[in-house]
Amino acid sequence: MKLSQKDLIRVSAKTNGRCFYCNQPAEVVDHFISRQKYKEWGLEEHIGSPHKLENLVLSCNSCNSKKHDKCPEDFIGNAYLAWKRYYRANWRVGLDLTEKEWIIKGNYSCT
Repeated sequence: MKLSQKDLIRVSAKTNGRCFYCNQPAEVVDHFISRQKYKEWGLEEHIGSPHKLENLVLSCNSCNSKKHDKCPEDFIGNAYLAWKRYYRANWRVGLDLTEKEWIIKGNYSCT
């Protein structure tokens, strides 16, 4: 996945250059909802590519490898906290998730 400089700055601004999951210095761009889960849940047909800015966060290498294709709430351990962080991070850079949040929450299950 190749990001423009502008998009990389926006992704970085979501968490001030820190790992979305553990707040350590970030090293890589990660998919909040993994590409595998996107396919399993059929999200591409509803909201588009998993590479959209809304679905990208920064991560340290350790969290990125541990998360792999887990659901965000399974990795973080708390659904409320996972989605609250996700909405807040995207809100910080001006991404409106009103319609997308309904589609995502209504069309998948981590169990």
